[in-house]
Amino acid sequence: MIKQSYTREFGASPSFIWKNAEIAVANQINVSWETYNTASQKYLPFNYVRIVNNGEADIWFYPNQDTSNPHYITKGSIVSYDRRTIPALSSFAVKRATATTITADKIIISCSKELEGTDSIVARLHKRLTRGVR
Repeated sequence: MIKQSYTREFGASPSFIWKNAEIAVANQINVSWETYNTASQKYLPFNYVRIVNNGEADIWFYPNQDTSNPHYITKGSIVSYDRRTIPALSSFAVKRATATTITADKIIISCSKELEGTDSIVARLHKRLTRGVR
C-alpha cells in the first residue's frame, strides 16, 4: 500500500476560509486547520493570511494560537499577512478586544500557501551555491 504524501514545498494552494460563530463575553475561538478542514492538510503550513473584520468589535488574532504574538485587528478593516510576517500558520485563535458581542459570520479568515516568487527562489539557490564557497 502506498501512502500519499502531504508534503508540498513550492506550489500554491487554494484559499481555505473560516467564518466565526458568535463570539460572546471573554470567549476565545481556537482553530486548527488540520481538524477544521481536513482538505487543508496537504498544504500546511500556510504563508498567506487575510482577515476581514466586519464585526461589531475589534479583535485579537493569535497566529498558531501563540498568545505572545498578538495582532490587533480593528472593526471594519481588512488585514493581510504574508510569509514575511507569518511564515508558517497551521492554526490560530481569535478573541474579542472589547466588550461587544460579535455576531456569527462577521469575521472571515482566509489562508493559503502562496506560490514561491522569483526573488525567494533566487535567494534560496544563491544560498545553496555559496554555502561551501568562501
